[in-house]
Amino acid sequence: MKQFLIIFPIFLFSQTFQRDINPFPMILFEDELSAPFIGGFNKPNPRFLDWNEDGLIDLFLRDEDSYLQYYKNIGSASNPEFQLQTKTFQELYVGIWFSFLDFDFDGDSDLLCQTSGTYYISAYENISGEFQLRTEQLLDDIGDPVFGSQTDIPALADIDGDNLEDLFMGNQAGKVIYYSNIGTSDGLPVFQYITNYFQHINIIWFPPGTNARHGASALEFFDINGDDTKDLFWGDLFQPSLFFLENIGTPQVPEIPDSIMFTSYPEEYPIVSAGFNAPRFADIDNDGDSELFVGVQTGQYGTDNVDNFWYYKNNGNHENPNFVFETKNFIQTLDLHSNSVPTFIDIDGDSDLDLFIGNELHPPTIYGTIYFFENVGNANEPSFTLRDTSYFGGEVGMNLAPTFADIDGDGDMDYFVGDWNGKIFYFENTGNPSQPNFANSVEFLDIDLSGHSTPIFSDIDQDNDLDLFAGDKNGKIHYWENEGSATFPDFRSENENYFPEFDLGERIIPWLHDYGNDGDLDFFIGNEAGQLFLLTNSSGTFELEEMTNFPYSGINIAPAVVDIDSDGKPELFIGSRTGGVQYFEMDEGLYINSPIIIPQQIVLHGNYPNPFNSSTTIKFELTKDDFVRLIIYDLKGRMVKQLIHSDIKTGEWKVTWNGTDDSGKMVSAGIYLCVLKSDTYAQTRKMVLLK
Repeated sequence: MKQFLIIFPIFLFSQTFQRDINPFPMILFEDELSAPFIGGFNKPNPRFLDWNEDGLIDLFLRDEDSYLQYYKNIGSASNPEFQLQTKTFQELYVGIWFSFLDFDFDGDSDLLCQTSGTYYISAYENISGEFQLRTEQLLDDIGDPVFGSQTDIPALADIDGDNLEDLFMGNQAGKVIYYSNIGTSDGLPVFQYITNYFQHINIIWFPPGTNARHGASALEFFDINGDDTKDLFWGDLFQPSLFFLENIGTPQVPEIPDSIMFTSYPEEYPIVSAGFNAPRFADIDNDGDSELFVGVQTGQYGTDNVDNFWYYKNNGNHENPNFVFETKNFIQTLDLHSNSVPTFIDIDGDSDLDLFIGNELHPPTIYGTIYFFENVGNANEPSFTLRDTSYFGGEVGMNLAPTFADIDGDGDMDYFVGDWNGKIFYFENTGNPSQPNFANSVEFLDIDLSGHSTPIFSDIDQDNDLDLFAGDKNGKIHYWENEGSATFPDFRSENENYFPEFDLGERIIPWLHDYGNDGDLDFFIGNEAGQLFLLTNSSGTFELEEMTNFPYSGINIAPAVVDIDSDGKPELFIGSRTGGVQYFEMDEGLYINSPIIIPQQIVLHGNYPNPFNSSTTIKFELTKDDFVRLIIYDLKGRMVKQLIHSDIKTGEWKVTWNGTDDSGKMVSAGIYLCVLKSDTYAQTRKMVLLK
C-alpha cells in the first residue's frame, strides 16, 4: 500500500522571511535605537557609493565574515537614512577589502577585492547592475600577479593627474607599495609596478611602551584641503588613531613627506580605538564637503567589537574642514560585542515576554555576560529597555548560552547557561514568579560536552516533565530524558547524539517550538556556517529541512522562535557572531489549515515484535529506486550495526535484526534507534531489546 504524508505548506520549502530592522522600540541607556535589529558590527569596513543612481549615497560594508553588505539610503539628500537590504550582496565574498573602480570606462562602478585566502586581486565587471567575475588573479603589464594582501586594506587614487586611479598598499615596514594604472586590456585594468617605497615614506612609529613596529595597515587618499592633491590617511595595527600625511605637491607630481606627519587625527577630537582604523570620506548630507567615517578593524589595544563605526560631521567646508565627533555607532543598532544568544521568558510575571541575551565576553573581563531587557510594553505591543548588563553577575564562563526552565515545579523559572568549555550551570530561582531571586551557580549534572554547550528544556515526550537537550561545537544534540517528575527531576542517561542520521554542521544552537501547530515540538537549529535547519516532528519521527529561503545573517547564528506580539504567528530572532540580534516575520501563509497530501519516498514502518528478545523484523517501503542505509544506533548515538548500504528497488522490504553488532556479538538489553535514510530523507524508530 502506498504511504502518504500529510503536511502543511510550512514544510514545502516555501518559507519566506521578512526582515524588519525596527519592529518595536529597543531602548539602551535611555536612547531608543533607530535600527536595533541589524545584527551588530565587529570589523566594519565601509565604502559609500550611489549604487542605484537615485542621487543618494548608499553604504556598502564588509564585516569579519567577509561578505559584502548593502545599506540603501532611503532618506533624502540632506538627511540620509541607511536601511539594510542584504548581508550578502550578490553573494560577493570580498575577503578583507574591496574597492569600487570603473575600470572598463562604461560609466558604472566595477569591483576589485581580495581573492579569498590569497594575495591576489579579483576583478568583477558591472554588467547591468550585476557584478560578474572576470578574473581571480589580476595581472600587471608584464603578466605577473598584482600584489594584494591578506591583512592590509589598499587604496585607489589618481595620484598623478591622468584620470586613472592607481593602487597603493601599505606594508609592515611602514612603507607604501605603488602600482600605476596605465589603462585597460581586454576590459580589465592594467597596473604597472613602480616601487615598494612610494614617496620614500617610512613611518617610524613608537606605540606607547613598545619598540618601533608596524602591522597591517588601511590606506585612504583624499583631498582634505581643496588644493586638488590627494592627501594620505593611514590606519595601522599599532596605531590607536590615524596618521595624516599632507600632499604639498601638485595634482600631477605628488610630494608627501613623512617628516610633517600628524600622528593623531582629527586634531580636535582624534579617534582613539583598539587600532587598525580604516578611514573613509563621503559627502552624505550633500552640503559640498565630506564627512569622516572610520571602521575599526581592531588592532593591538583591545577588542572593539562595539563602538567601532565612528562618524565625524564636517562643520567646515571643502577647503577648511572642521570634523566634529558625533558617534562611535554611525548606525544605531543593538550590539553586544560578539556571539549573541537570545532567549525569551516572562521573568517578572506580567504576562509578556522579556529578553535575555548571552554573549562571548564582556570587556574588560574575559567572561561572558547576560543582558536583561525588560518588556515595558505589553504582550501585544512589546517595547524593550535595557535593565542590566550583567544580570546574573559572577564569572561563569565565556560564550554564554542562556535558557530558563521551571525545573523543580515550584512555579518560577530557574536559569541555566551553557558555556565555551561545554559546561552547564544552574541558578535556582529562590524567589517567586513576579520577583525572581537566583541562588549562586552550580554545575548541572557534571555535564562536560566537547565545547560550546547550548542547553534548552522542553517536554519532548509529553510526559509532563521537562527533558534536556544541548547542542555542542561538534554538531551533536545531546539528550537527557527526565525519568523523574516535574517536581523531582531525574536525568540519568545521556544520548550523546540524538540525531545521528543528520549532518547539522558545527557549533549548533537548538530552539524548540511547535512550528506546525500540531502538538509536537519541532527543532530550529542554527550553526557556525550561518545555516538554519528545521527538524519537523511527527509523533517522534523527524524530517530535516535546511531553510534555504532564510536570508544569510552571519555566522554562529542562534535562533529563537516566539510569538512576541501575541498575534498567533511566531517571529524569528537570530543572534550571531557580530553580537547583535536580527528579526524576521515568517510567512503568514505557513499557517493555512488545509493539509496537503504528498507521497513519501521512504517509509520506515518500524519493527515487529517490539519489544523483542531474540530477533525482530524491520519493515520499510520505497516509492522510487534509491540508495539507502538502514542502521541501528544505541542511545549514545554510536552505530551498532549497518543492515543495508546499497541501491534498493521500489517496493516493500523486510530485514531481520538478531540483536548483534557488526562483529556478530550480542548487544545488551536496552533501547535502540533504527534509522532509514537516503540522500534526501531520513526516518527513525525506537526498538526495545529484552533479555
